[in-house]
Amino acid sequence: MSEARQLEVRPGDTVFVSVGVDGETHMHYMRPSSYHNLDAMLSAFEQFLRGCGFWTEGHLDFVDDDGDSTWAVDVRNFLDELTNPDVYGWTCGDEARKRAAELRDA
Repeated sequence: MSEARQLEVRPGDTVFVSVGVDGETHMHYMRPSSYHNLDAMLSAFEQFLRGCGFWTEGHLDFVDDDGDSTWAVDVRNFLDELTNPDVYGWTCGDEARKRAAELRDA
């Protein structure tokens, strides 16, 4: 039997909630005093994801996807290839081609 609980959330509080298809609920609640920067918020979100059963190698981090990092260049090149599938030998539908162009140009 599950027990009902009431949670008082104040302005500035952060609550991560996940409800599975089986009704299982996971929640992580933070008050502004428990995080003072975005790194602390990311750490809390990692804990929430682990509570939901998602385990990752390493840690969540911010990535400069508009920069010149190898990852950003690879992603832009891949999206560019999807917008011109005939040139690169890809089989790609019109909807995927349009979406790739939107993401590339965003």
